[in-house]
Amino acid sequence: MALKRRQMTLEPGTELVGRYKGQPFTAKVVRRIRLADGREFKSLTAAAEAITCKPWSGYEFWSVVEPDTSKKTGVSRKTKRAA
Repeated sequence: MALKRRQMTLEPGTELVGRYKGQPFTAKVVRRIRLADGREFKSLTAAAEAITCKPWSGYEFWSVVEPDTSKKTGVSRKTKRAA
């Protein structure tokens, strides 16, 4: 399930998984998005585009892996509300 399009924070240590042409790709949030091969990107979109070589929304490409179950899940971003 793709990540939801709202403001969110991915904490360091969060694991991500994406699939392209049947092949799984993994990444981990450090200061940036680090792919399993060691390349780092500023954004989810930049990491997705590096894998696919096409314009691709990072929120559509990546899913968060829940640490306790290793299952993929979509994550809604925290919404800023006016005070």
